Amino acid sequence: MLSYRPRHPDLNSPCAPLLALLPPMLLLSAVTFCVTRSDAADWPGRGIDAYLDRLRDEVLPWVSAHYPVSSDPQDRVFGGSSFGGIAALVAGMRGAERCGFGSLLVESPSLWIGDPEPEAFLKEVLAYKGSWPGRIYLGMGGRGYSGTRGGRHTEHDDNFPRYLKSVYASLTLSGLGPSRLAWAYDPEAAHTESAWAGRLAAALQFLGGGWWQRWLQRYQGELFFTIPRRLKAGVPGQLLFFNRRNSHTLAGVRGGLKMIMGRDGWQHTQHLQLTPAAEVQRMDSLKEPQQLREQVLDEWRVEYRGVQEEQLRQQEQGFQRRMATERERLAAARASTAAAAAAAAGDASGEGNTGVGSVAQQEQQLQEWQHHLDDQERQWRSRPALPPAISPQIQSVLDQQPASCGIDEGSSDWLLVQLPPLPADAYEINFVFCDAAGTVYDNNDSNDFWLPVRQPEQLLPWSPGGGSSSSDGGLSRPGRSSG
Repeated sequence: MLSYRPRHPDLNSPCAPLLALLPPMLLLSAVTFCVTRSDAADWPGRGIDAYLDRLRDEVLPWVSAHYPVSSDPQDRVFGGSSFGGIAALVAGMRGAERCGFGSLLVESPSLWIGDPEPEAFLKEVLAYKGSWPGRIYLGMGGRGYSGTRGGRHTEHDDNFPRYLKSVYASLTLSGLGPSRLAWAYDPEAAHTESAWAGRLAAALQFLGGGWWQRWLQRYQGELFFTIPRRLKAGVPGQLLFFNRRNSHTLAGVRGGLKMIMGRDGWQHTQHLQLTPAAEVQRMDSLKEPQQLREQVLDEWRVEYRGVQEEQLRQQEQGFQRRMATERERLAAARASTAAAAAAAAGDASGEGNTGVGSVAQQEQQLQEWQHHLDDQERQWRSRPALPPAISPQIQSVLDQQPASCGIDEGSSDWLLVQLPPLPADAYEINFVFCDAAGTVYDNNDSNDFWLPVRQPEQLLPWSPGGGSSSSDGGLSRPGRSSG
């Protein structure tokens, strides 16, 4: 569920190969490319709850009635950019159960807004202590303010790293470890659709993490090979999955396997290596959450170290006060003993040595008292240094598991191959599977395998108010030639 400006995908974009790694999905969009915003008077968020209620109660039931979509919240992503990012955060703060979506895409949220004070909504997000959906992606650009204002007011751009770090830290404290929380920060990116589009594919792959496992496990015992979506000419990076366990000739073959592929009746033959499907991981264009996580942890360690040092300072002051009191008492006792000794010396000539013996005993006790205070002083000075700055809060974050968008070890039977780009005139691919040496084949009992290829759509130029239309060329498949 995304709010975006509609535009045709650029297949030459660096993100284009990522699109083939995304699960099949239905994109439901609220178009927001009008010049003025009729809801501007209600910023920074009044009315969003009513919008989300209508989305849940009216829009999603209509979609489920007209399209074969999953009803599982973990298969639903809600997201938006700018004010849409604010809406995504509001949806999340309705709670994981009430939200109705398993993932949130929060792209360039306008966290500087506030009424009557700036950043009022940011403070609301940081104060929220409830549950969140399963996965959240945060995206932000470093020129989010000046980039759309002709390079002016660059001083406001300094706020964006702070926004990202503070929201990330708050979500981490809420229990979202790296397996549930990802981020991307481009210091040169502006607050524009092109910047958001450049981060979209990797964000969706993270938010859709887990679809590989559910999808392949569902068909583990049924499929021999499969593709996530129908093949289409002109689209790079399309995937084909192969289950070696269900092959009657290759199930027991050790070593690597490969796929020999041609197109349009075995033209332009290529040998493609099959790799373990578990190696499909999060894309490089999605920054490793570990970087920001370590920055947040370092700040927490510094803060906690300050707390420890303040506690140590207070302990030192308390110890010194106690020692000063004890030494004052010792000095007073010595003065009293000295006076008693002088009195005892004056009386010694007439009354014997009874007073002198008592004074000697007191002096022995004072000496032991002095030794005891000296021992306490030495023990205090030789106490261990401060322990590592790891609070229970920090430890809970350290125990969180890292993210993975790949297939777990339990799916080792599945292999995959990334197909080469198919030219616009391709109508089918032909292929067989074999071992690395090319001695053992699975070729469908000499009939080979084939899959149809859809022709690229003819896209008409988009114009305001006129929308866009497309026509599907369908399949143009002449008579087959045998392999």
